[in-house]
Amino acid sequence: ALAPEEVQGLIEDIALLDADVAIIDLAAGFGPQQLEFFLCGDEQWVVARAEERSLADAGRFVKRARLRRVARGSAQAPRKPKIYSSLDALVRDMTVARREEVFSQRGWGVEPELLLTSCPGEVGTPAETQTLPGDGVGALTVVAGLPDDAAIERSIAELRPVLDLAPTSAIARAVEELAIRVMPALPTGEPTTPVGLEPSLV
Repeated sequence: ALAPEEVQGLIEDIALLDADVAIIDLAAGFGPQQLEFFLCGDEQWVVARAEERSLADAGRFVKRARLRRVARGSAQAPRKPKIYSSLDALVRDMTVARREEVFSQRGWGVEPELLLTSCPGEVGTPAETQTLPGDGVGALTVVAGLPDDAAIERSIAELRPVLDLAPTSAIARAVEELAIRVMPALPTGEPTTPVGLEPSLV
């Protein structure tokens, strides 16, 4: 229940952290707070189960995030109005402005990647892209597909991170592969490994 100015202050504080990567795990929903935090990231991932209803919710979220980004961009100081001497000049300027608006808002600047969970089968990305339900949402790049694994239910029941509880399970291997992809490179340029990941991040 943060006020808008508190949300903005928290976003600014996160940006000042002495860290290479900050991961913000948002609660489900379409509220202003979720959308603001989502839009502030350098990278955005939408997490959805590999099922129709969850993908539809993901599509609605992406659509609202795009609309919010457009609304933010429109909240600018008004320019000094231009005085037209002919209707032709007005129509020409309106046509150019509309064309520029369409091109600048293609995708509305919000093109998140999709992280699929509960995927059938073993570790791996199920497809390069996934089209989400909903008008105008389109296809998102799939960053990874996390398999459906009984170890997840055990992890929840025992309140233990799945990498600690079942380090050789399919879901643990998938999480490790995903971690390698997103963790920053060492100064030598060699990729880091997820060994010793903090349990709170899993």
